[in-house]
Amino acid sequence: MSRAARPRIAFANDLGACTRRVAAAGPGCSATTRWRVRRARRRGSTGRTDSGARTASRTVRRLRSAPAEELRGAPRTRPAVATPVRVVGSAGVLLPAPVLRRRAGWAGWAGCQNAAMENQRPSAAPPPGPRAAPPPGRPGDPAEEVLDVVDAEDRVVGSAPRGEVYARGLRHRCVFVLVRDGQDRIFVHRRTASKLVFPSRYDMFVGGVVGTGEGYDEAALREAEEELGVSGLPRPRPLTRFLFTGGEGAGEWWSAVYEVRCTLPVRPQAEEVAWHAFLTEEELAARLETWPWVPDGLDAYRRVRALPEV
Repeated sequence: MSRAARPRIAFANDLGACTRRVAAAGPGCSATTRWRVRRARRRGSTGRTDSGARTASRTVRRLRSAPAEELRGAPRTRPAVATPVRVVGSAGVLLPAPVLRRRAGWAGWAGCQNAAMENQRPSAAPPPGPRAAPPPGRPGDPAEEVLDVVDAEDRVVGSAPRGEVYARGLRHRCVFVLVRDGQDRIFVHRRTASKLVFPSRYDMFVGGVVGTGEGYDEAALREAEEELGVSGLPRPRPLTRFLFTGGEGAGEWWSAVYEVRCTLPVRPQAEEVAWHAFLTEEELAARLETWPWVPDGLDAYRRVRALPEV
């Protein structure tokens, strides 16, 4: 018998034994196993010695001695590796799968993966990198923003972080800016669910708290540009100022109300605005009794509507 004929004869014997096992298993043999046998027969019957024929030989040898569970389609389990195979190369770098399989075989392949993953996993948490600095004068966490605390006459009596101001109900300052577009429509938006006060409520004003040492006029322009996502707005025009009380347990605050005309395309802050639209006075009036509005904004809007010059 020639040396070249031996692999073909061995393959034929293995394939015959495999076919008999599949036939004996009958309906208990999975469709996947039958397909593997048919594919091995097609690849091996050509007498080639390429990778396809070698794969067919490995398939039939494995199926010839495979347990009955594998013939029924149960997942094939690979033997456990007591000692992981050392991964050759730089620590933390997974070598290509074919390279590891050739070096370690199927039994050591799982060990190679485990060893590589252990090299990739750091032994200790890396030191935190530098955090991006927030804009000048504005902390990254809104609760850490320092506000002026004022008395009933709007005189500064101290300062505290915003989170403490809200928690203790300290009196502070806020600005409200009524924004109109070129068609005299009013900018209306819904606050995001992450807001510290009145989350997910509707508001017909943009604005916010006045920072420590900041004036009402400066805060109104800053808040309007930030919340609308524009720059170059004209200075907002002051309308009225009042002390708002009854903020659903949030305390009370001095509220300065402004108005500004915005003809620029707006790009509201995603962290501030969940939805927005420009509504006419009639459209807004029709929604005052049905939409959940922020109470201070609703109070400010009614005061603005009551002004003789508006």
